[in-house]
Amino acid sequence: MRTAICTALVICLVASLSGTLPAPAMAAPPAPDNPRRVVLEAGQHVGYRFNASGAIVSQLSITQRHPANAHATDRRRISGRGTFLYLVDGKLASYWVRESIVAYVAGSVASEAFEPARSISLPAGTIIGYRFTSGWKLRDAEIASLSSPGTAHADRLAVINGVRYYHVVDGGWAGTWVPRGASLAARALACHTGPRASAARRVVRTVSGAGPEVALTLDMGGRLDPAVSIMQLLLLHGVCTTIFPTGTAAQTDIGADVLAMVAAYPEVFEVGNHTMNHCNLVTGKNGPACPQSPPTARRIRRELTNAAAIIGAAAGQSPVPYWRPPFGAYNGFVLDAAASAGYTTTAMWGVDTIDWMPVGDGGPRAPQIVAKVIGNAVNGSVVLMHLGGYNTRDALPMMIHRLRADRDLLPTSLSDLLDRR
Repeated sequence: MRTAICTALVICLVASLSGTLPAPAMAAPPAPDNPRRVVLEAGQHVGYRFNASGAIVSQLSITQRHPANAHATDRRRISGRGTFLYLVDGKLASYWVRESIVAYVAGSVASEAFEPARSISLPAGTIIGYRFTSGWKLRDAEIASLSSPGTAHADRLAVINGVRYYHVVDGGWAGTWVPRGASLAARALACHTGPRASAARRVVRTVSGAGPEVALTLDMGGRLDPAVSIMQLLLLHGVCTTIFPTGTAAQTDIGADVLAMVAAYPEVFEVGNHTMNHCNLVTGKNGPACPQSPPTARRIRRELTNAAAIIGAAAGQSPVPYWRPPFGAYNGFVLDAAASAGYTTTAMWGVDTIDWMPVGDGGPRAPQIVAKVIGNAVNGSVVLMHLGGYNTRDALPMMIHRLRADRDLLPTSLSDLLDRR
């Protein structure tokens, strides 16, 4: 059984906008006195008003500091513009919002049964199928790869928390919900982890020539409260990610849960090395476990090898050759010592979210994290975040959505970024 994860799900059927627009065969919209709960994730949202032909007549932009609930009494396909939810309360009351992973009916909507089951195409590549509990909470995931296209049968199509899925009834993904690609086709994972190409010593901040991809990297050390929830979110949205744990964090209960997910889903998660004790390797210090003066080459190697033994055993994969120096502190001596232990790729960053800092101390709220990444990421950027970041979990859905939809940038792993250059 793979690592359990959770989301909420509620069933509803909805209808099209009017006879002047394409009208899918759906049930009548819910009555105004029984609206459906809609989740608006943290970040910027735009509400629209349309005329009868589907043209925009007005719009309103708002920013949510945290995820919030609203209610919708209708869900309709607006011709040429996508599917929208009509909100009846909150900051966007009387406006339509586009259905997506950041604005969605909580649960399942537009569920359609196939009798008999229909054949769907399975593309070559890696496909994730998700399983849900009887209460429509996500239980686990099944991931496998096809070397050539195939087929399976699905008995249902549904929109679950803003994403379209087919329910597969046979083959390797039987009993799971696979993301929908084109009509009657599953969608393959767009990113990948590994293989870790050997290379001469390098310091990576932005990968030149990588194309429209951005590496999302998360350090794991210190505060860890939202770490498992962040990992669940990344898995659910198919975001390949590189995690940099410290050895001490890997030995905590939360750290062990994180690395168990890495071991369970290596197609989505990979690890690097963030040293054993998060010491400053240039000056020393940062806690009683650290030397009080600049560490020797032997101590630097020990910081890496001790951490690697713990990380590798828990994650099922070696972090070599990726490492990230604590505080981003390094010099030539440190790089030489790290390389002598096999760590030739020093993963720095091009965009620093500073998500480790509490808001009360000047740290960013979720919309600020999103704005910084969306405003500064370029082709080949490496983004630095933390699994213990104070507002990282709230920021990630909008960040992922806007990287994909607004910037046409694929959020992915460090290995994927290096492989595409």
